[in-house]
Amino acid sequence: MYLGMTPALAFLDLSEASSGADEQDACTMTLADNPLSRWVELPEGAEGLLFSNVVCGVLRGALEVLRFKVTAEFTADVLRGDAETVIRVGLTAVEGETTAEEYDMA
Repeated sequence: MYLGMTPALAFLDLSEASSGADEQDACTMTLADNPLSRWVELPEGAEGLLFSNVVCGVLRGALEVLRFKVTAEFTADVLRGDAETVIRVGLTAVEGETTAEEYDMA
């Protein structure tokens, strides 16, 4: 993956937790070692800062190229005192293919 990080994936079963239109497929990515947080110390007052949030942006951007709309957010971070870094990725939509007629070059 990005920056040589290899996450452990766990797919979540949301069928029991909720029902209806808000239900989505999701997984968690657990990073045992996050190189972006290796040499970082957050200053006082910045405990809410998600220093490695660029990883969520990379995930969203890469999956958007493949026409998947996802949400990606940190649920645990080493910099906030957690034992490991965990990112939750949820699928919100799958976009259809675009035909040549839909592109307006005029």
